[in-house]
Amino acid sequence: MLKPIVSNRIVVLDTETTGLNPQDGHRIIEIGCVELVNRRLTGKGFHVYINPEREIDQGAIEVHGITNQFLEDKPRFADILDDFVAFIKAPSLLFIMRLSMSVLSTMNFRY
Repeated sequence: MLKPIVSNRIVVLDTETTGLNPQDGHRIIEIGCVELVNRRLTGKGFHVYINPEREIDQGAIEVHGITNQFLEDKPRFADILDDFVAFIKAPSLLFIMRLSMSVLSTMNFRY
């Protein structure tokens, strides 16, 4: 059930992943968010690349161009979680892709 909007803040979120099926252990490798207040960009955002600690499917690389080598020195999801939650935690309406929610749910993510 949707909660009523208690502010004029909206966070728009997009992700890239290692593949399509979270049941196969696919993970988020990029998170990008922008904040809108009263439907206007505020200039605030959150962006991070994440080391998935697994290989990216070749088909996914062909879609987003993010490679295993590029992610080798990036932080793990657990390392960025607090900053990510802090950005999206304020009362807001969060637009998020269904696939991303599936992947987040396999990581026991709760906000």
